[in-house]
Amino acid sequence: KEYDEVVKIIEEILTIDKTRIYLNRLAAYSSFEKTPPSYEKALSYMDILFKEMPADRIIPKDYTYYAKIILKKNADYPKMYQNAEKFEGDLKKNLEKFEKASGANKDKIKADIDTLNIKIANAKKELATDDAELDKAFVAYQKAFEQAPEDKSLLNDIAVNLYNFKRFNESAKYFSKLIELGKNGAPDFIQVGKSYYQGKSYAKADSIFTIVNQTFPEE
Repeated sequence: KEYDEVVKIIEEILTIDKTRIYLNRLAAYSSFEKTPPSYEKALSYMDILFKEMPADRIIPKDYTYYAKIILKKNADYPKMYQNAEKFEGDLKKNLEKFEKASGANKDKIKADIDTLNIKIANAKKELATDDAELDKAFVAYQKAFEQAPEDKSLLNDIAVNLYNFKRFNESAKYFSKLIELGKNGAPDFIQVGKSYYQGKSYAKADSIFTIVNQTFPEE
């Protein structure tokens, strides 16, 4: 676990011999695992690996590491998402106040509205940038899943991360796959329903909660 030393040695090797493409895998994994981690460097090594390595030599672990690197790099996304929702809520309240206000108070509320509009625009821009990168993470997860469709641990990781990164309907689909593989207690169905509910797919959520009520009446 001498990750810094691993990266140092690999960088020395790659300086004179770039044909050992697999070393980018080790450098990426090590950059991710070391303390403190270097997500940008890890991502750079993985990009080289995917570009240069023949597709049949890419392993599921490469895809899962790639996904985890991006998710860690964008760990502040859920908080940013919540802030953007709060700004939207504050804007709605201020617009309602503005309609009823007059005089100097109206001017103050207008200034608050202008500030919130700027914050919302900036937040949406940042979220859009992060979303584009997060898309790559979940595409990688999907490729890992295609190579190991019955790996419950992998499925759970994908489902949980989709949920945490506010992709609720996709999360529900992966939680449902776990149910198909036998992880089918009341909490598992409830998680699917909760994911659909958070994703505003209310009809699907209602169907799942109906199953819970009928199958697990005492839960």
